[in-house]
Parts: sequence; C-alpha cells; structure tokens
Amino acid sequence: MSELGEVKRKVAEFEARGDEEKAIAELEKAIQDFPEEGSLFNK
Repeated sequence: MSELGEVKRKVAEFEARGDEEKAIAELEKAIQDFPEEGSLFNK
C-alpha cells in the first residue's frame, strides 16, 4: 500500500498532463486503500 501523499502526487501529475482516465483510476484505487480519507472524495 502506498502512502497517501504519494498517491495524491500521482493524481496531481496525471491531472497536470491532462490524463483524466489515469487520475480517476488512481483515485478509485486510493479510495479503496484509504477509505477513511475524506479528501480523496473531494476530487
């Protein structure tokens, strides 16, 4: 399991490159790994 900060960086990188599909996939995986982290649902 990755650290939350690392996951958020990956999502931001995908968003910056315009790769929405990869950003969404990474967020969906992160939500499963970190269900208590509400900030992931704000994206």
